[in-house]
Amino acid sequence: MVFHKCQYHITFIPKYRKRINDHKIKETIYESIINKSKKLNIVIKNIQIMDDHVHIFISINATDNVSYIIGQLKGYSSYMVNKYTKSYNKQFWGKGYYCESIGNI
Repeated sequence: MVFHKCQYHITFIPKYRKRINDHKIKETIYESIINKSKKLNIVIKNIQIMDDHVHIFISINATDNVSYIIGQLKGYSSYMVNKYTKSYNKQFWGKGYYCESIGNI
């Protein structure tokens, strides 16, 4: 029997590297990522929200589509930030993402 443990370090960068200085926006991003991860059945190991980017360390099943999960997390958190404030552009996160595999066991 073979078991896989897939862990990824994901970095989100706001569009135009816009700074996230508002504590409420940081809290909204954090809560939206946690809520969406529960719905997607993924484990969030760690989240760090910096002033101009967000680091997320996740653990997923080997059969899960990483790009789909990232798109869902980015889309939902962007939607929630835009609900909170209209000072940001319609698309909060940039279009690309960087994903690096930490290791498979």
